[in-house]
Amino acid sequence: MVRAGGARVDPCNEYRFDGWRLIRPSGELAKAGRQIRLQSQPLQILESLLAQPGELVTRETLIARLWPNGVVDYDTALNSAVRRLRGALGDCADAPRYIETIPRRGYRFIGAVELQAAPVDAGPAGAIAATRAAGVRAPRWLAAATILLALTTVAAVASSLAGVFRLRPVAAVFAPDGRAYERHERARHLLDQRTHEDVERARQYFEEAVAIDPAFAGAWAGLASAYWIETVEGWMPAAQALPRVRDAAERALALDPQLAEAHVRLAMYQRRTGNPAGSAEHLAKASALQPDDPLVLSLSASSAAEEGQLDAAVELQRRAVERKPLSAVHRRNLVAMLTMAGRLQEAQVELQRLRELNPASKDLAIQLAQLLVLEGRFDEALDLAAQIAGEAERQFIRTVAYHGLDRKVESDAALQALIRSLPGDEGLQIAEALAYRGERDQAFEWLWATRDAYRDDLWVEYSPFLQSLRTDARWSAWLAPVDDRRSRPQRRPATG
Repeated sequence: MVRAGGARVDPCNEYRFDGWRLIRPSGELAKAGRQIRLQSQPLQILESLLAQPGELVTRETLIARLWPNGVVDYDTALNSAVRRLRGALGDCADAPRYIETIPRRGYRFIGAVELQAAPVDAGPAGAIAATRAAGVRAPRWLAAATILLALTTVAAVASSLAGVFRLRPVAAVFAPDGRAYERHERARHLLDQRTHEDVERARQYFEEAVAIDPAFAGAWAGLASAYWIETVEGWMPAAQALPRVRDAAERALALDPQLAEAHVRLAMYQRRTGNPAGSAEHLAKASALQPDDPLVLSLSASSAAEEGQLDAAVELQRRAVERKPLSAVHRRNLVAMLTMAGRLQEAQVELQRLRELNPASKDLAIQLAQLLVLEGRFDEALDLAAQIAGEAERQFIRTVAYHGLDRKVESDAALQALIRSLPGDEGLQIAEALAYRGERDQAFEWLWATRDAYRDDLWVEYSPFLQSLRTDARWSAWLAPVDDRRSRPQRRPATG
């Protein structure tokens, strides 16, 4: 019987989810011909979650089941048992596929659950009959296939993957090495911080994890994410980082074809390397596998924005924030989407929430000062500029705020300081400042002089500071395919 609505599922001998089988009598997890015997506590936790899929199972409920005599450090012991369960499933607390943490309250199973009540060891004919009786559905990414096709496909996939996973003793076939898992969890935490030092350290932890356990698909996917972030932030040359994104993501998918994160990173790689069809294909696969995954939602938001659907992009990014409310990255992206859509008051609300999450972030003062300028609150923006650490960012705010106050001498001086603070191929902020001042010819010169990375940046297309350029015929040339733009000569403009 499959759970429907909000009802609790009936007890059964076997649960199925996402290709996994939990065989309750033996306490074993099985997938694609592999199996692992769960320890007692992780098994009881998984049984409790699968019995109420989609519903909160409180920490108190789990503690009462696992330790009825109450003689342990409950919180520490429960956290440890959940970590062991996640390790067996290859799940990740920061980007869960199966077990979602509800902070300070408990856990929720977020996968689609199917039930198997018939005996599990009845041979091929009995297994097929039991599967039909239980109404087993095909995986989401094969929803249109018949049950018979799904069953034959499972056998083929199990056979094809047999050579991909290295052989280990049954008790450790799938669960990642404990040392690798510990490094993976550290890396996930650091990756969410998004600072240069944190992302670099996260990459190192992921590299250590896959060196310890090369069959750890989740760590390969995380490594692809770390390389991608280093690419887009400019911390590693694209020529060096992009092939690593591709290789790590492909390695992850060879181990687990249903890793949405790896599909997302390949989608981004394909987009960045000029293959929109390949990017759309991987995004579609990721969306089919985990439509509510924050990373999938965020990429979908970017795709909607690229198509000019900014309101749809905002709602998709908002859903990503709702799925992962403690992620500063997803909320920062929501602030950017709202700003690009001209929804400035909403952007300020989200920026305040971002400040509560990460009060030490260096980017908050910059984003708030930009919003103040766009709202015409120039004096407040100038006061805030003093708190901005980066010279270029501080001079940018002063350039546009002084211009808004019609203080040309101070605006010109700040513009010259801004130009001196940036290399000749990093002129986006200079172009924005010039466009905001109405100096369109010089703004376009600086746009053409920027490095290629800016040309694929959504902010360039929708920046409110470039608004005065969008009615100019030269704007469509700027938005032309990158290959066309690369034929243009690049030089450092002589802004007076």
